[in-house]
Amino acid sequence: MNIDYLDPIYNILSTDADILSIIGAVSAGNEKIFFNDAPKDTERYIVIYEISDTPIDISKLHNKRLQINIYNTNQFTCAQLAEYVKTALHTLQGASSGVVFTSIYNTQSLGMTQTETGEYIIVQDYIVRY
Repeated sequence: MNIDYLDPIYNILSTDADILSIIGAVSAGNEKIFFNDAPKDTERYIVIYEISDTPIDISKLHNKRLQINIYNTNQFTCAQLAEYVKTALHTLQGASSGVVFTSIYNTQSLGMTQTETGEYIIVQDYIVRY
Protein backbone atom coordinates (compact mmCIF):
# COMPACT_ATOMS: atom_id res chain seq x y z
CA MET A 1 0.00 0.00 0.00
CA ASN A 2 1.34 3.42 -0.91
CA ILE A 3 0.77 5.39 2.30
CA ASP A 4 2.18 8.66 0.94
CA TYR A 5 -1.09 9.50 -0.77
CA LEU A 6 -3.46 7.59 1.51
CA ASP A 7 -2.52 9.57 4.63
CA PRO A 8 -4.06 12.83 3.33
CA ILE A 9 -7.19 10.95 2.27
CA TYR A 10 -7.50 9.44 5.73
CA ASN A 11 -6.89 12.86 7.30
CA ILE A 12 -9.65 14.46 5.21
CA LEU A 13 -12.16 11.76 6.11
CA SER A 14 -11.24 11.58 9.80
CA THR A 15 -11.49 15.35 10.36
CA ASP A 16 -14.49 16.31 8.21
CA ALA A 17 -17.20 17.80 10.46
CA ASP A 18 -20.11 16.26 8.52
CA ILE A 19 -18.56 12.77 8.58
CA LEU A 20 -17.74 13.09 12.28
CA SER A 21 -21.33 14.13 12.99
CA ILE A 22 -22.28 10.56 12.03
CA ILE A 23 -19.31 8.41 13.08
CA GLY A 24 -18.17 10.37 16.13
CA ALA A 25 -14.60 11.20 17.07
CA VAL A 26 -11.82 9.12 15.54
CA SER A 27 -8.82 8.43 17.76
CA ALA A 28 -6.31 5.72 18.60
CA GLY A 29 -8.26 2.85 20.06
CA ASN A 30 -11.49 4.29 18.64
CA GLU A 31 -10.89 3.73 14.94
CA LYS A 32 -13.84 3.97 12.59
CA ILE A 33 -11.99 4.37 9.29
CA PHE A 34 -9.86 1.46 8.15
CA PHE A 35 -7.48 0.51 5.33
CA ASN A 36 -8.34 -2.71 3.47
CA ASP A 37 -10.28 -4.39 6.28
CA ALA A 38 -11.82 -3.82 9.69
CA PRO A 39 -11.18 -6.20 12.60
CA LYS A 40 -13.99 -8.65 13.28
CA ASP A 41 -16.65 -7.46 15.73
CA THR A 42 -15.67 -3.83 15.17
CA GLU A 43 -18.16 -1.12 14.34
CA ARG A 44 -16.97 0.06 10.96
CA TYR A 45 -18.10 3.04 8.98
CA ILE A 46 -15.55 3.58 6.21
CA VAL A 47 -13.09 1.12 4.69
CA ILE A 48 -10.59 2.34 2.05
CA TYR A 49 -9.19 -0.14 -0.47
CA GLU A 50 -6.30 0.62 -2.80
CA ILE A 51 -7.16 -1.12 -6.05
CA SER A 52 -4.38 -0.19 -8.47
CA ASP A 53 -1.41 2.04 -9.14
CA THR A 54 -0.98 3.01 -12.78
CA PRO A 55 1.50 5.80 -13.57
CA ILE A 56 0.49 8.03 -16.47
CA ASP A 57 3.71 7.95 -18.50
CA ILE A 58 3.45 11.27 -20.34
CA SER A 59 2.84 13.48 -17.35
CA LYS A 60 4.55 11.31 -14.70
CA LEU A 61 1.40 11.63 -12.58
CA HIS A 62 0.14 8.70 -10.59
CA ASN A 63 -3.35 7.50 -11.36
CA LYS A 64 -4.66 5.50 -8.39
CA ARG A 65 -7.98 3.77 -8.18
CA LEU A 66 -9.59 3.58 -4.75
CA GLN A 67 -12.66 1.79 -3.56
CA ILE A 68 -14.34 3.18 -0.47
CA ASN A 69 -17.02 1.15 1.28
CA ILE A 70 -19.44 2.98 3.55
CA TYR A 71 -21.32 0.99 6.21
CA ASN A 72 -24.17 1.70 8.59
CA THR A 73 -27.04 -0.17 10.20
CA ASN A 74 -29.47 2.57 9.11
CA GLN A 75 -30.29 3.05 5.40
CA PHE A 76 -30.71 6.82 5.58
CA THR A 77 -27.54 7.31 7.61
CA CYS A 78 -25.55 5.12 5.21
CA ALA A 79 -26.70 7.23 2.24
CA GLN A 80 -25.96 10.48 4.09
CA LEU A 81 -22.48 9.31 5.08
CA ALA A 82 -21.76 8.32 1.46
CA GLU A 83 -22.64 11.85 0.32
CA TYR A 84 -20.43 13.36 3.03
CA VAL A 85 -17.50 11.15 1.96
CA LYS A 86 -17.92 12.16 -1.68
CA THR A 87 -18.13 15.86 -0.79
CA ALA A 88 -15.09 15.70 1.51
CA LEU A 89 -12.94 13.95 -1.10
CA HIS A 90 -13.87 16.42 -3.82
CA THR A 91 -12.30 19.17 -1.70
CA LEU A 92 -8.90 17.44 -1.89
CA GLN A 93 -6.81 19.41 -4.37
CA GLY A 94 -3.39 20.97 -4.12
CA ALA A 95 -0.82 20.11 -1.47
CA SER A 96 -1.86 18.04 1.52
CA SER A 97 0.57 16.29 3.89
CA GLY A 98 3.37 16.71 1.37
CA VAL A 99 1.44 15.23 -1.57
CA VAL A 100 0.24 17.45 -4.43
CA PHE A 101 -3.14 16.26 -5.69
CA THR A 102 -4.28 17.33 -9.15
CA SER A 103 -7.71 15.71 -8.98
CA ILE A 104 -9.88 13.12 -7.29
CA TYR A 105 -13.18 12.13 -8.76
CA ASN A 106 -15.90 9.61 -8.16
CA THR A 107 -16.16 7.27 -11.15
CA GLN A 108 -18.92 5.06 -9.84
CA SER A 109 -21.18 4.58 -6.83
CA LEU A 110 -22.92 1.27 -6.54
CA GLY A 111 -26.39 1.26 -5.07
CA MET A 112 -26.99 0.39 -1.48
CA THR A 113 -27.10 -3.27 -0.55
CA GLN A 114 -27.63 -5.03 2.75
CA THR A 115 -25.03 -7.48 4.06
CA GLU A 116 -25.79 -10.81 5.72
CA THR A 117 -25.19 -9.12 9.10
CA GLY A 118 -27.87 -6.50 8.45
CA GLU A 119 -25.50 -3.63 7.69
CA TYR A 120 -26.13 -1.44 4.68
CA ILE A 121 -23.19 -0.79 2.37
CA ILE A 122 -22.51 1.68 -0.44
CA VAL A 123 -19.42 1.15 -2.61
CA GLN A 124 -17.74 4.18 -4.22
CA ASP A 125 -14.91 4.08 -6.78
CA TYR A 126 -12.50 7.00 -7.18
CA ILE A 127 -9.59 7.94 -9.39
CA VAL A 128 -6.90 9.89 -7.54
CA ARG A 129 -4.26 11.80 -9.52
CA TYR A 130 -1.17 13.25 -7.93
